[in-house]
Amino acid sequence: MELIKVYSTLAATIGSSLAGCYSAARLPLLDPTSLAHTLLLLGLTLSLYLLPARSNNLSLRTTLLLSLSWLIGGTIEPLISALMYRGHGDVLIWAGALTLLMFAGFSAGVMAAERTKVVYFVGAATTALGVLSWVALLGVYYPAFVNLALVLGLAAGCVNLVVQTDEMVVRAAAGIPVDSVTTALGFFTSLVTIFVRLAVILSREKQRESSRSREQKRKSGRRN
Repeated sequence: MELIKVYSTLAATIGSSLAGCYSAARLPLLDPTSLAHTLLLLGLTLSLYLLPARSNNLSLRTTLLLSLSWLIGGTIEPLISALMYRGHGDVLIWAGALTLLMFAGFSAGVMAAERTKVVYFVGAATTALGVLSWVALLGVYYPAFVNLALVLGLAAGCVNLVVQTDEMVVRAAAGIPVDSVTTALGFFTSLVTIFVRLAVILSREKQRESSRSREQKRKSGRRN
């Protein structure tokens, strides 16, 4: 029952983010790069974590969660519009499908795996996250590390999914109440991280393939 609440809340959160993305594309909303937008995101996030998880404020916290996901959908809309403008709509479809498949695969794997194996994996993943922070820092000074940072960022999102799923399953098995709102928020944040990085990686790869094909056409044209 606890898991059903979490996943149903997550589904509603994803739906709200899609609505926010559509609204940002059709209506003049807050600029995602503006200070007001950033402060609103921080305020909603802090409110979700500071409000105690009680049955009498579940509706309020759920409303805050849906509002936050709606704003996050508007935040990633410029990326989606840019990819659509380049003719990379198929990249968005593939990125979304792969994100959902990875989420389903990792969730099923954690639920079916032995507890000891999950603990070992989390330990190794924590070390990988430490490496990620250093690579991301190098990417600021050395652009060659940016692609590696994207890949490791994708891996970090997957690791977070495993950790969050394991924590949820352990709490549910022990009879400890699971906060469906903050758990769904954690899942949603990881899914957005994975989706964005997949979209960027796939888009860059498609752009490279297009450049290679154009270069080959130019060479063949010169020979003819």
